[in-house]
This record gives sequence, C-alpha cells and structure tokens, in this order.
Amino acid sequence: LNKTTGLLDSLLPCNTAPATLTMSFGDCPICLEEFKEADALFKLPCHTCGYNFCVNCLGDFIKSSKDDFQEASDGSRQVKVQVNCPQCRGKYPMDIAEVAALRNALILAEALVHKSTGERLADSDLSATRLAKKRDFQNYGETKSIQGAFGLYKKVMNDGNLDLPESLKVERLPAFDVLYNDGESNDGEPGQSSQDVVREETIDDSLFQGLGESMGKDEKLFLTQLLTSGKAEKLAQAAMIMNGILKLSMAGHTMAANNSADPNMHIKIAERIAKVKKQFPTANHMPGYFMIPPFDRTQKFLSLEDSQWDGKIIPPAQSSRVFDAIYRRNYQPISSTRPVVLVKGVRGPVGRLGLRRGDVVTHVNDMEWNGTAAELKEYLRQHFAKHPNDELSMTVNANEETAEFLKVRSNMLFLANRI
Repeated sequence: LNKTTGLLDSLLPCNTAPATLTMSFGDCPICLEEFKEADALFKLPCHTCGYNFCVNCLGDFIKSSKDDFQEASDGSRQVKVQVNCPQCRGKYPMDIAEVAALRNALILAEALVHKSTGERLADSDLSATRLAKKRDFQNYGETKSIQGAFGLYKKVMNDGNLDLPESLKVERLPAFDVLYNDGESNDGEPGQSSQDVVREETIDDSLFQGLGESMGKDEKLFLTQLLTSGKAEKLAQAAMIMNGILKLSMAGHTMAANNSADPNMHIKIAERIAKVKKQFPTANHMPGYFMIPPFDRTQKFLSLEDSQWDGKIIPPAQSSRVFDAIYRRNYQPISSTRPVVLVKGVRGPVGRLGLRRGDVVTHVNDMEWNGTAAELKEYLRQHFAKHPNDELSMTVNANEETAEFLKVRSNMLFLANRI
C-alpha cells in the first residue's frame, strides 16, 4: 500500500520534494492491522532480526511484561520471560517503552494538525481527549524525554546497522514542534526561567562511569536528566541505557563524544571528571544494570542476603571525610529502616559483570523487586530451570534514596558552577 501523507511530508528536510516520498507500511504480523506511519518510521530496534509490530501490540507487549509471573495450565504461577524480541528472543538495546513513546508522540502530532493544509489546529478545535494528551505531553519532563529518546533511537539504529529512514536523519523532528506551546520548542518551555533552561541542558560527565567517550551529546543530556531527576524509575532506565551503550561500545559501535582537533581532549575531560568527583563525590554504589548468565545454585556465583537499610549513602572509601562535610546538611536519609536485598558476594562470570558486595537489588527482569533474598533465589532458580539459555536482568541501586542524593548533588554542582 503506497501512501503520501501530510505528516510524512512535514518530516522531510525542506529541500526534499514531498511528492517523491512513498512508503509501503504493510500490516502488523500480530494483529494484522495496517501499520501507522509512526510504526513504519520508528521500527523496533532489534539488531538480530528487525521484527516489528504496531504501537497497539507494542503497548500490550509492554503491559504484559510488567507481571513477573504468569499462570500455568495447572494453576501454578511460573516465571515469565521478560521483554525480549518475541521472534528471535534477542535483547533490545534500548527501552522499547521509549520507542512506544516516540510513536505515540508522532501519532498525537498528526492529530493536532489539519489533514489537508498541515496547519496547527487551535485548542478550541481539539477534542477534550486530544487537548488533554497535548497538555500532558507539554509537561516539562515529557518534552525533554522525547528529545532524548529520539537521539538515543537514532544512535541505536545506526550502531546496529539498521535501516533508519531519511526523514529521521535530522537533529530534531519538525513534526514534534506542534506538541509544544506555540511551536517554540527550541528556546525552552513556556513558564521556565532562563536559569531553568540552562540547568536542564547541563551535562554531568562524572555520572557516566567511564562511558562518556562512547556517547554523543544527545545521550549525555538524556542520561544526565534521568540520573538527576530524583526519581528511582528514571535511575533504572538510565542504568539499562548505559548497559546498552557499554555493549555497543564493546562491539566497536561508538559515537564520538567530541569533535575537537585537540588530541589531548580526552585527557583533559578525564582530569576534569576526576576533579569534580574529588570535590563532589558520587555514591560508592551507583545505579547499575547487569545481565546475569544462567547458573545453578551449586555454583554460588551470586550470594544474596536480607538487610534493614536506613537509606544512608555510602561514600567512596577515599572520600568519606569530604563526602560527609559536603553533603551532611543537604542530604538526609530516611529516618526509618526498610527491608532490602543486598548482594553479599559475587564470583565467576557474575563477578566479572561489575556487581559489587553491598549493592541493593532494586529491579529484576526490569521490574521493581520487593521480595526477600530467599524469594529472589527461588525466582532465579525457576527462571534458569525453565530457560537455561536465557540471561536475566538485575538492576541495583535504582532506589529513591540514591535518586534523591544524585539530585541534591546535581543541584550543588550547578550552584558551584562545577559541571
């Protein structure tokens, strides 16, 4: 089915003739409904098979993955395989919820313009549902998240040698402009002070755990926003993204972080990061995302224990005195303790991943973990017994306390003009 639409025309660079663009969208292999333009433009980034399905099925897929267990035919609840490509079972290199967000943003953008003229519809001409969705999108966090997700999506597609439509090979999508108040997305959000805009566009290289040279500016901005948001779920998202960047880097797919002609620029950046971390230490246990390889309990590659945690952020060993002096008045841990699962020890292939003794387990298979150490051990046993060839994801230190600490640290850095 060949189509030429006003939305796709708006995505083209201005020097491209709209009449020449035709796309065969095809049908979703799951529900057999016709693909929307957004489904065809923002394909799922599977580096192995390129399998793609529509935004509605994608939403159902993401929703179903939020249940750690599924009911078997005998009525028992069994471990369910989490979000991998349903065709080849490959691990997606980015959070597919971000792909869904990009598609939904593009679909919303199409609904906010006149189909024949392409002109922006006045709010008075929108239905209550569309107006509510527009207002929700114009929320500060939504607009910045979409910008960051777009940059990350392009990197993931390029690094995987996947087909990226020409209309997406731009710095920003013109079609998204209709989602901003008055279309003025380049100069910051309405209601923000100039200080707020500068603050949001700040990059903190000291947060990237040595991966900064494998990222472009878009990725750095997006990850800085996530890691300093003060929200635990954003830390988990950032940890997963950085794990994907690490894998791409190890495979030789990197994006130059700077285009400077100075051959010593990377040394200067490293020295600046070291100086910042010395004056404003990070937490000893930073958010991390790890793919745990299959093992049985007799191998004891991963030891876990229950603990009562008071939310205290542990500083790096060499920075204890500075850490306490800087943050004592600005970060206060929660007053009451709560049960958590700690990493007690690692060895073998699990030990080589980067997990550390004292890490707090916060997510398993991309879902928040609130159980005990014994329950987690049983979860691992069931998963690897049923899926002996499948890895399992584990996120650590993506909790409210670490999120609040990193937010406080970011504010102090900004005020001190150290970033």
